[in-house]
Amino acid sequence: MPLVAIALGSSLGPSARTFRLATELLCATPGLSCLRPSRVFLTPPAGGVALRPFLNACVRLQCELEPRALLARCRDVERRLGRTPTPRWADRVLDLDLLIFGTENIETPELTVPHPRMHDRPFQLLPLL
Repeated sequence: MPLVAIALGSSLGPSARTFRLATELLCATPGLSCLRPSRVFLTPPAGGVALRPFLNACVRLQCELEPRALLARCRDVERRLGRTPTPRWADRVLDLDLLIFGTENIETPELTVPHPRMHDRPFQLLPLL
């Protein structure tokens, strides 16, 4: 089973609770086996739009799902926990980014893995480590 890493970010609402619920929902997904989540980091907003600091974390999982199915599950978890459409880089309740999917390189209109901007984002790299 490929090892996958999903970054969690939040700047609105009870972010630590949202991370716990998101991790529980992901771990309850058939075909996903959770490994140890990272600790949570407080980081300044990036991109010049968000006004509040973000909490960031990462969860690693063993995955039997296809990459698109995992992306769909991440989007479902975001919606279930209150994410609504926002401008890019804006404050949000929850953002789940698929950082890595085993050793695969994926480039489709809806998914690029490894995450194309991960190397420029300490807020993703630090929890991933």
